[in-house]
Amino acid sequence: MAHHASPGSGETNGIRRRVVLLVKEAGIAIITLTHAPRESLIASRDPRCSAPSIRSFTDPQFARSIFLHTVHSSERHGWRIIYDGPPLEG
Repeated sequence: MAHHASPGSGETNGIRRRVVLLVKEAGIAIITLTHAPRESLIASRDPRCSAPSIRSFTDPQFARSIFLHTVHSSERHGWRIIYDGPPLEG
């Protein structure tokens, strides 16, 4: 069962973050969305790729829609969400 955080969590100094952890077979992937005052970033780490991917957007709503599309596409391809919420600490 995936953990879903309450809305508004993950905010520090005007920067909002959302983290999604996914599993498929023995692989773990991560997709993050960060909204800062001047830009939004989507970063992902797929175990099948040699390097992480980072994309920058000036429109936060467009970044959010791309983030959600990426997460939903991953689910359609057999990845299972195990965490969805603010960054984990500890």
